[in-house]
Amino acid sequence: MNRSVRPRHFGMVTTEHSSRYTDYALLTFFQNTPLRAEDRFTLIDNDLAYRRDIWQQFPKIELVRNSSPLSFAQNLNQTMETAAESEADLYFLNNDIIFTPNWLSPLLIDSAQIMSPLGNQQEQHRTENVLWKNILPLETYEQHKEEFDKLARALNSREQKYLLTMILGFFCVKIPYIVYSKLGPLSEAYGIGGGEDTDYCMRAHLEGFPLCYAQNSFVLHFNQRSTGAVESADDKRKREQHYQTVFAKRWGKTLATVAFTNNLEILNKAGLSDSLKKGNFKRIISTLLAAEGSSS
Repeated sequence: MNRSVRPRHFGMVTTEHSSRYTDYALLTFFQNTPLRAEDRFTLIDNDLAYRRDIWQQFPKIELVRNSSPLSFAQNLNQTMETAAESEADLYFLNNDIIFTPNWLSPLLIDSAQIMSPLGNQQEQHRTENVLWKNILPLETYEQHKEEFDKLARALNSREQKYLLTMILGFFCVKIPYIVYSKLGPLSEAYGIGGGEDTDYCMRAHLEGFPLCYAQNSFVLHFNQRSTGAVESADDKRKREQHYQTVFAKRWGKTLATVAFTNNLEILNKAGLSDSLKKGNFKRIISTLLAAEGSSS
């Protein structure tokens, strides 16, 4: 596959609760991401609370201040709309990420598929003093930076291979222009955050666009710094209940169960285990949708 020559538009959202993480995300992004003259980087201040000045070190950054807080989907969609003006590939990035050397290179292939690096949600690794698990505080990285850097170098030197997946969380996602110009924006019906990326994955598969993780691109994702880690247990429960209900109404309860509980036994019972092994996710989705319709 050839490397894409399209412009690239990077977008990142910062919030009051996560601004300390933003500093590290910006520093490591600009240290480890080779940019071209036509590439753009938009930093979105979602709640008018970003008062740190580190962004001014990087002339590439265009700061956008939302007049009122927007949802994840709304922020991605406004960035997508701007990216479309130059037919740029869109890279939408969480602000609680440590970007590593070579994280971007495996994503630059010219291919009509939604792509992401692997993170510590997808695979956990242990170094001498740390298990780099799903959710981590910033202090873990600060205290063991050299350990993580060594791990990242090893992981990013792995074979260039692309791992097909049915669902891909949009924590650090590339959506090529050829994909979003066909699929359009994310649904904004899901609320603050959650479900909209899974919905987009379903739509992508049905239109014939694969989803994959790049095996030799690894980033550290602290996870849920603008939602789950800062909201109350009751608010989190209500948010998750809302987006899962919206998803189930659109895609059926069976697909919702597969998507949000990873219950693959459902696929075995539906005779779809072979489709799962082969990565034929379009068939899985179409079959489960059809079965849901026939039983309603």
